[in-house]
Amino acid sequence: MRIAAIILIIVIPSFFIFRNLTRPEQKQLNATLSIKEGKLPDGTSVTLNKGAILEYPSSFKKNKRNVKLNGEAWFEVRHDDAKPFIVTSHNVRVEVLGTSFYVNTNAANNTMEVILNSGSVAIYFDDHKENSLFLSPGEKAEIIPGQEKMVKDINTDQNYRAWMTQRFIFNNTPLVTIVADLNKVYHANLRIATPVSYCLVTATFDHQSVESILHVLQATLDLTISTHRTWTDISGNKCN
Repeated sequence: MRIAAIILIIVIPSFFIFRNLTRPEQKQLNATLSIKEGKLPDGTSVTLNKGAILEYPSSFKKNKRNVKLNGEAWFEVRHDDAKPFIVTSHNVRVEVLGTSFYVNTNAANNTMEVILNSGSVAIYFDDHKENSLFLSPGEKAEIIPGQEKMVKDINTDQNYRAWMTQRFIFNNTPLVTIVADLNKVYHANLRIATPVSYCLVTATFDHQSVESILHVLQATLDLTISTHRTWTDISGNKCN
């Protein structure tokens, strides 16, 4: 009994020490001040929008590649049939093999959003993989983590990656939507008056400053733009 007790005293601490030594170090990709790009240990590319945080291990062990996201990100996942890539946020799991897709864990009204560009995606809550929602390219999912609800739809937003590409495509787009996109991408504080909110615009902007875009909109719609200390007002009398 004494020998057995001595063995246990030696073996148990050794087991925990060994487990901690062999456990991959947790790393963090943090886009605190600006958009940040990075490569994960498996070769997966990730781009984080400002304010997003991605936690991941220094190496992917066993049969899964698990990462944890808070914020907005674009993933280009390196294909590996043996190791699914899983993005975790709250109680939601987004699982892929080799795919390019967008995730926003902090979408409007306490929701999450997933938009699939290529490949396939399975979305489920915690360990309930049997109830997965599957996306095909061009589809999106709106997820309510607190209620464990998911809704699939066709993605009609051509500018969901504008924060990353700096490219906007507007096709008969209401001015109020354009202003919302500009506020999001440039972290601006543009305020629009009701009379011109639903003026329609068709235009493409590629790597132009917010000031340059506003100048084009002003000339096109005969807008009045007033710059204040911390915000900019956009107004006008009618739609041209």
